Formats: sequence, structure tokens, C-alpha cells
Amino acid sequence: MRLANAQAAGSVSGPADGTGTVFLRMWGLTLALESQLGSFAHYVRAAMSYFLCDPVESPDFRSKLEWVDGPPAASVDQAFPNAQWQQRPDRDLYLGNASAYWLRIDDFRDLHLSFALEKSSLTLCARYYFRIGNQGRLEALRRLRYRGPALEALRARSFSTLLYYLVYHPLLWHLSRKRNWHLLHGAAVASSQGALLLSGMPGCGKSTLSVALLADPRLRMLSDNLVLHDGRHVMACPELLLLDPASMKSVGKGAERLEAVGERRVFGRDAYRPDVWETQPVELLGVVDV
Repeated sequence: MRLANAQAAGSVSGPADGTGTVFLRMWGLTLALESQLGSFAHYVRAAMSYFLCDPVESPDFRSKLEWVDGPPAASVDQAFPNAQWQQRPDRDLYLGNASAYWLRIDDFRDLHLSFALEKSSLTLCARYYFRIGNQGRLEALRRLRYRGPALEALRARSFSTLLYYLVYHPLLWHLSRKRNWHLLHGAAVASSQGALLLSGMPGCGKSTLSVALLADPRLRMLSDNLVLHDGRHVMACPELLLLDPASMKSVGKGAERLEAVGERRVFGRDAYRPDVWETQPVELLGVVDV
């Protein structure tokens, strides 16, 4: 299925102020995302506009963001008082029969996660502790300095990473365990004959080349960063495309098929959507090492 660049209708339950639950459908799976922070829910609607869907009674996955202003809890008992666990394979990982609790997530240490598995349904709770600095005594003074739009801009810096943990990671976990789809770091474009996969180290130009190839109207974007494969086919892991001004100058007419979403990420990269996303599996035609 090819998705044109248009906002889906009937996608949100809850009041119009940005709170409520966002329903998304990707790869045939439905996820309900609840956020205590209205601005994050608004961000998800904008970033995932292709995949918004009508509310469903029994989604495959449920994710919830709990936003806490202050330092993170010091232990699993403080973070999740009702935690039931029997094994501790790592200092910050606690496992139960059908549950898990993870503190100090990689380099995102202000995020704590809990997981509950019931049959084939996974529920994820992400508790994010927002603080402006690591010195607690100065926190109140910093919050006096960063107020209104400035404070909201600081909050928004974590949104793209939270989106991965709350949306992409649960769905990709299911695809790898249940459907034999595995993740590759690479870009890909599709034609009527098949897909061309662009591999290479970060920063080598995969995004720039994949967008430049869109100058050919017969080609469709799969992804510029992450691609799923089953050994014979590739499938998009669709994300916003991140390009800096130098890259945009290099993509030629391919830039005409992008829409800026008004979001800027690190390293001065702006976020874009392609005019068309190919979301169905495509047979692999060839691989180019960039």
C-alpha cells in the first residue's frame, strides 16, 4: 500500500486540547498511546500522521507516557511500588513471569519502563522524569529562567526518543518475534521491479542519496534510516526524514517530493515527509554499499 502525504481522519479520542489517546496502525498492528503530557500527544499526531486510525476497543499494544517533573526514583520499589519480579539479570532489569521493569535505559537514564504481557497483547508504561539539570538545588532557579515557550522547547527535546520507546520498539519487538521481520540500518527506495537497499555507516549519505533518487517519479520512498527484512523482501520502517541544509542542496529535484514538518533535530537537521511512502513488503532487487 502506498500512503500519500495526507492527514488521516477520525484518529483521536479525548478532548481537543491535545490530551487523550492516540491510535496508530502500522504493519497491520494497532497501538493505543496515552500521554499525560498534551504536547507529546500533539507531537505524535504530527509525526505519525500517516498512521493515525480510528479508536479500536482492543488494540494489539497499549503504551502510556507518565510525565514526572523531578529527579528519577532511586529504586524499582520507588518507581513501581506494585512491581512483581523474581529475577534480576542486570543491575537495572527486573523480570517477572509476564512482566519486566527497566531502569536507567541505555543513555536515556531519566526513563523507566514497565512491561506487562497478556497472551499476545503487550502493555508498556514509560515514566519520564523531566529535569533541567542534574543539580537538584538549582532546579527551581532554572525553572524560573525557563518558563513558557522556553520550558516547552526543553521538554520537546526528548519527544523523538520517547516516540521510539513508546511506538516503534513494541511493534518491532512483535515483528521480530512473531513474523520473522528483522531490522537493518539502511535506506531503501522501491520501483515496480523491486527495492534498492542502500547500506553504509551513519553519516555516509544514505538519506541524501535516497532522497536524490526520488527525482525519478517512478521511485517511492521506503525509509532513509531503518529497514525491515525477511531475507528476500524489505519493508519500510517509516520515520521522518532528517536532512541538514547541505544535504538539501545535494538532493536536486528529489527535494520537490518532500514536505517540511517544521521540526528541527540535533546537528541542525530539519524533519521532512516524503510525498509517498511504500509500506508493503517489496522484493529486494539489489544492494548498494554507500
